[in-house]
Amino acid sequence: MTKKRSERKDAHRLPPARPPRNASQAQVPSSPAGGPDFQREMRELSHKRLGLIWTSVKLGLPLEGEAGRTAQVMREHPEWHDLWDQLVESPGREVERDGVNPVVHIMFHGVVENQLAEDDPKETRLVLDALMQQGLDRHEAIHRIASVVTGEFFNVMTTNRPFDETAYVTELLDLIESDAARM
Repeated sequence: MTKKRSERKDAHRLPPARPPRNASQAQVPSSPAGGPDFQREMRELSHKRLGLIWTSVKLGLPLEGEAGRTAQVMREHPEWHDLWDQLVESPGREVERDGVNPVVHIMFHGVVENQLAEDDPKETRLVLDALMQQGLDRHEAIHRIASVVTGEFFNVMTTNRPFDETAYVTELLDLIESDAARM
């Protein structure tokens, strides 16, 4: 049974996406990593990027690649459209609604969309299709996958270790088994 987005308040609980692969797309913060200045600068950069994407959406400008996918994810969350305008107006301000950071949520949702677009890892598509066959709508299935991305990101950040694709894929595949068991 699928749930409507309005009934899925907890589905928005996800924590930034991977940095751009093309170094020319990224501005490097000047503060040491981990400190409050670094966090502020990263927040401002993320907000400015999303604000620019949202402005492009509102102007009807074509967006391709990762920016286009980010724009689509932003459109899929109408409950936060008013917040995207605020990112343009004040990029340094912290954004939270109902205990959820919409910027972080959009970024992790975008990571999954990028994995699907790049077919890397290929298991992301397999898990998405399986979750949808089990009755989840695409949006909710993306959120389930994003929860695994979030967990692996948290592990990388807290243990100071590299991304473990094998463990990540194993956890992704576990989503199919755990959702099938609930049915």
